[in-house]
Amino acid sequence: MGLGFQVMKKMRLAIIGGGISGLTAAYDAIRTFGTDCQVSVFEASGSLGGVIKTVQKGTHLIEGGPDTLLVRKPAAVTLCRELGLEDQLVGLDPRSQRLFVARANNIDEMPAGFFMMSPGNWPAFYRSQFSWAAKWRAQRERLIPRRSGASHDETVASFVRRRFGEEILRRAAGPIMGGLYLGDPEYLSLRHTMPQFLDIESRYGSVTTGLTELRRERPSNAASAFQGFKSGMRSLIDGLLAKIPAHVISTQAKVTSVLIEQGAWRIGSNQGFTTVDHVIMACPSYVTADLLRHIDGPLSTYLDQLEYASCTTVTQLYPRANTRIPERSFGFFAPRQDGLSLVAANFMSHKFPDRCQRDLFSIRSFLSHSGPHKDSELARSAHDGLSRLGLVSGKPIDSVVFKFDRAMPQFEVGFSGRLVQINREVARLPGLYLTGSSVGCVGIPDCVARARSVISQIRERQGSLHEAS
Repeated sequence: MGLGFQVMKKMRLAIIGGGISGLTAAYDAIRTFGTDCQVSVFEASGSLGGVIKTVQKGTHLIEGGPDTLLVRKPAAVTLCRELGLEDQLVGLDPRSQRLFVARANNIDEMPAGFFMMSPGNWPAFYRSQFSWAAKWRAQRERLIPRRSGASHDETVASFVRRRFGEEILRRAAGPIMGGLYLGDPEYLSLRHTMPQFLDIESRYGSVTTGLTELRRERPSNAASAFQGFKSGMRSLIDGLLAKIPAHVISTQAKVTSVLIEQGAWRIGSNQGFTTVDHVIMACPSYVTADLLRHIDGPLSTYLDQLEYASCTTVTQLYPRANTRIPERSFGFFAPRQDGLSLVAANFMSHKFPDRCQRDLFSIRSFLSHSGPHKDSELARSAHDGLSRLGLVSGKPIDSVVFKFDRAMPQFEVGFSGRLVQINREVARLPGLYLTGSSVGCVGIPDCVARARSVISQIRERQGSLHEAS
């Protein structure tokens, strides 16, 4: 060029979805590219943060969605440190570690040291309510041959049944894993829900042996495995929004079309059209599938195959005198049933003792269901379930209901193969990136890590384009 330099065009980036994945991507793009990047976030609803919902009612702090971060996956904690939120993190009350599983009209305590499916304290396990046949079967777990192969996967139920037997699956691991993921352990993929168990089996040959070794390696003064925020999980969303200019984000902006025109991406929404160089799909796979159907039919087909479960959380406040909650208890899980089903409950006043008045007790119930239900029906179902188990009497003082329709991805065996196909199709569409549950993210740390990885990919691509020019 005659002037001896080239004016570089400002990069344009669209992010579809204003949940934790989309907001992390926006924050990281602005942090990485600065004024060289024009970022636009489209959020179809009127609120940001996705499933992260925090409400303050008087002195009662209520979490609608996730209430903690898993510390062993460091991406979210690292993000908090960058945002200046590290001093806001708080661990669970270390005294409240007792876990229960509902059976009939009672709750059975899991023995001390029990983790998901594996005994960790053998004397406590031998004193537990499991049958002697189950105890003998668990003792023999060390003798079960490992299954090898880096790509090996099986259902949660198959793995537990193979290594620990039917009773531990039915009375412990099944309800726990089913409650955590709102799915059927007979179908859920172990690799995409609890991959550490496959890793432990591969490395040590035995789950009980591996967990024993890992406990020995863990420092005695290790911090809580889960951490929340003093003012609730909304602190993370507010921390991100403080770093993102307001004009970047559009709420009530429903994207209706994603097209490729003359080598660029054209985003159509109820607020008009935008042309960008890169587009990040930070929305559920079924939304992504619909938007990309006219561009890549096979990709949409793969994305459509990921099922989602609906969930409702009901947080209820009772006079402490009207509760019969076991001391130092964390909560319970319950076997999943058809229809409207109470699958778990957290004793929030034990997890976070300072979140309501001392003379009151907060319980958060998780309901699995399909189809529409009135808030009053959901609240009544949660109360009835707690009452049937003998945990509460009388009516709650307050009930706060949060509904999450098609919110929990059901990663079944076979998802790994589909993910390979999804990534292959996406690679054929330069400038397109997927994050969140569409690509196997489970929980906030996974979503944060994936969103930041996508921005790194865009940076590398931009670098390659600049070198080529």
